[in-house]
Amino acid sequence: MDMASVGVIGTGIMGDLYEAEIIVHDPYVYDEQVETVLIDFKSVVKGTDALVVFTGHSQYRNLDAHYIRLIMADGTPVVDGRNILDADQFIREGFVYRGVGRGDLNR
Repeated sequence: MDMASVGVIGTGIMGDLYEAEIIVHDPYVYDEQVETVLIDFKSVVKGTDALVVFTGHSQYRNLDAHYIRLIMADGTPVVDGRNILDADQFIREGFVYRGVGRGDLNR
């Protein structure tokens, strides 16, 4: 199996993700603080195997699930660690959504 690629929004608490390639987008973090921080949001999420939101920055509150689905695969897991995303919109677009403390909304 090839190494998984995870697009991370915000740095938050990032531990060992089992050899996954971690690509970060956070406008408040510089390259020296995290191994791979990209400025272009599309470059972070394009082709990744999962999307994890670790921050509640205002620019992430209105992410367009349809646009993100166009550059990621259907069924990609989205983990919303801050419960800032529109869960219903992401589920309608075919993502497997998990919001911390929200239970399984994908039914």
